[in-house]
Amino acid sequence: MKNIAKKVWVTLLADWLPLVNWMVLIFYLSSLGGDKIPHLNRFSLDKIAHFVEYFILGYLMIRAFSDSFPNMSLTKAMVLSIILCALYAASDEWHQGFVKTRDCDFFDFIFDFLGSSAAALTFVYRKESKDNAEYKAF
Repeated sequence: MKNIAKKVWVTLLADWLPLVNWMVLIFYLSSLGGDKIPHLNRFSLDKIAHFVEYFILGYLMIRAFSDSFPNMSLTKAMVLSIILCALYAASDEWHQGFVKTRDCDFFDFIFDFLGSSAAALTFVYRKESKDNAEYKAF
């Protein structure tokens, strides 16, 4: 019983704490007024920043699900991660609509969605490639 409790705590700290911390950081940055964050005047730089921010979130999300629920299929973990990241991105953009000098931007949401989806797909591809390589080694 003690080993199970230890494993739960290790999983919580190793997988879920980084995810929650990243989500808190996103929320904090979204709550800053537009005058308090660096301006990325070029459309492409802003969208790349959104893509990377949510790529990290998507990776942390699918890793947490994959490690915490080993019986869950990778496909299910991927779909769940993408949906939850998309909901978080939508709520983040909605939240920005209430912050002075910030606004809700549909294209930001699109790049958030693309970043988290790319991370989930990359995670699944790498995990399946690794599993296939181990299988072929035997």
